[in-house]
Amino acid sequence: MVALIAVAAVLFAKEGANHDSYLYKIIRPSLPDNALEIIFSKNQYVLGEEIFFGVLNKTNQTLRIENECPKEPLDIYRLEKDVWIRIKGQTKNPCRSTEDIIIRPYELRGASYLPWQGAIFSVPGKYKIELRVEGYGNKFAKEFEIMTGSI
Repeated sequence: MVALIAVAAVLFAKEGANHDSYLYKIIRPSLPDNALEIIFSKNQYVLGEEIFFGVLNKTNQTLRIENECPKEPLDIYRLEKDVWIRIKGQTKNPCRSTEDIIIRPYELRGASYLPWQGAIFSVPGKYKIELRVEGYGNKFAKEFEIMTGSI
């Protein structure tokens, strides 16, 4: 038993901050697939149009999302040749807060991508927003489209 604990401790120390490791997934609980919902005001936007989003906590737990400002609030991907490519951008505007975002049970928290829009959503196409909640294994995602012209 002592040897098993020692091996687990060594493996955990070795994996350390690797959040994709098997031990991380065992130690960190997962949320059900429907625990969070990413909501947009619509599914299609015109290039340059302000994009609003919300995160609905459908659990009885208070959840924390890491605030990485001046980086974008959630992970953003654009579909290129059938592959989701991670897009990163930073706002040049000062951050209003550096505190993590707390979402209480059954609360909807919303925001706008306007400060990041020029750096992230400058090309028409299909996008995906992905959310990871600190301390949990699941990822939650929602797709939308940016088009040229009018809708």
